[in-house]
Amino acid sequence: MTTDHRPIDYAIAIAALKQADPALAGLIEQVGFCKLCDQQQTGDLLSSLVKAILYQQLSGKAAAAIHRRFLLLYPDQPFPTAADILNTSDENLRSAGISRSKIVYLKDLAQHILNGISGAV
Repeated sequence: MTTDHRPIDYAIAIAALKQADPALAGLIEQVGFCKLCDQQQTGDLLSSLVKAILYQQLSGKAAAAIHRRFLLLYPDQPFPTAADILNTSDENLRSAGISRSKIVYLKDLAQHILNGISGAV
C-alpha cells in the first residue's frame, strides 16, 4: 500500500464522463473543475474503502457511530490491517453494528488488499 499524496488528475475521467453523457457534460461545465483533489487525502486505500463501505446507505450519524465502534475493535492501533479484519470474527464485527452483507464486503476487500488487489475490479 502506498501513502503517496501526489495531486490526482481527474482530466481523463472528466473527459470520459462528458463524452458518455451530454446532460452530465453540461452539468460539469456549469459546476466547473473537480475539487476532490483540493481536499487533503487522509488514510490509505484500505481505510478509505472500509469507511466508504460502512457509510453506504446509512445516515451520517449512524454510519459514524458504526465506524467508531469498528475502530474500537482494534484499540492498539489507529486502523486495522487487512489481516486484522480477516481475523476478526463475524460476531465481533456484528457487535459493532455492521450488517452481515457489509462484513462480507469488508472481508472481501481485506483479502483483495492482501492479494495485491489483482482481479478486484
